[in-house]
Amino acid sequence: MKNIEILENGVYLFPFTAEAAMMIHLLNEYNVPVYGVFDNDSSLWGKQYCDAFIEKPMFSCEELIVICGHRHYGYLEKFNKSVKIEYLVTKEDTDFAINKIDLESFGKLAPRQRLRARRLYNDIYQVLIPDEIYKKESPVILNVINLSITTRCTLRCRDCSDLMQYYKNPGHIPIGQIFSDMNVIFNSADFVRNLTIVGGEPLLYKELPQLLNFIKGFRYKIGVIWITTNGTLQASNDLLQAAKDCGAMIRISDYKDKSAKKMELFSACEKAGVMSEIINFQDYMWRPEKQPEYGTHTQDKQDKFDACQSRIICNTLYNGRFSYCEFIAHMEDLKAIPYDPDNSLSVKQCNKKTITKYLSRRTSPSACTYCSGGNIHNMPPVEPAIQTKTSLPYRDFKETYH
Repeated sequence: MKNIEILENGVYLFPFTAEAAMMIHLLNEYNVPVYGVFDNDSSLWGKQYCDAFIEKPMFSCEELIVICGHRHYGYLEKFNKSVKIEYLVTKEDTDFAINKIDLESFGKLAPRQRLRARRLYNDIYQVLIPDEIYKKESPVILNVINLSITTRCTLRCRDCSDLMQYYKNPGHIPIGQIFSDMNVIFNSADFVRNLTIVGGEPLLYKELPQLLNFIKGFRYKIGVIWITTNGTLQASNDLLQAAKDCGAMIRISDYKDKSAKKMELFSACEKAGVMSEIINFQDYMWRPEKQPEYGTHTQDKQDKFDACQSRIICNTLYNGRFSYCEFIAHMEDLKAIPYDPDNSLSVKQCNKKTITKYLSRRTSPSACTYCSGGNIHNMPPVEPAIQTKTSLPYRDFKETYH
């Protein structure tokens, strides 16, 4: 970590999440004092993680350095109107941002990768990239890979952001296919900041422990590994052991009464030494990109592409194809958008050159015509996990595929 002296006077974290726990360990490695962790949950106040106590949020000093997640930034001002954030690197998902510190000082990003998303790449995962990566000629550094392993789920959410609501016959991706795809991608990329295992519901995938053991072989190329789950299932002992061995974190979505096993799973993770967190969606969530009524979106597809966050933070590896986002991945799989070879890459085509060219392109793919837009700030909030009894209908473009 470069210029660590910027942090030598110590920091606070906000709030207490799996990422915060990870950051405590990282900062401790560099002898940076972590004074405490602010959190809104009063039941956590006074508890201790490592040497840091969890405290009630109190921001009364302009010089206080606080590391926080973008989605929690509003709380900083809510709890103390006098707090002034002089510098904040924003990232449009739940990852860390940090005030008063120019994270570019921690190292340089691959020039092509910061072509259109400079502000998104200046996040805390920067410090996780080994310095030797930058010594390589034109390193390929991927921000996020969402590894989609199944379309089966224990819920059928009307507004699922991974578009599971459209599958009539959901199924698992064969583990051999996943191994093959990952071999190609990780032999093409020098580093992946965030590998997230998604579904459907990943805990339905019986071979998930074997998959995690396979991923462990690429651990030196990965910043953090997340497994997302909806809190309806308990994890097997084999899965918990595999998650611990490869340093994976389990993120549990809290859909209130629908996530009936969330506390049981959280406790099992704690007992097994697996880092986990419960994500409370409270009363709303952002509307996902879902198949629109055709012809109703008048915004130019290039404008949508330019403003899109999903193409930066939702790169998806699914069933032999690598795409910008889960919308393209699953709409192609369902044949719910017209076939266009430029929408995604066949994994067989993937190498350093083709991945870099694909991710740095400036012109929008045709898939953007059918997307309602991948910018969360333009999406109205909806109640999370509203269930539908049957799969939702969609327009079929099967005749364009061959």
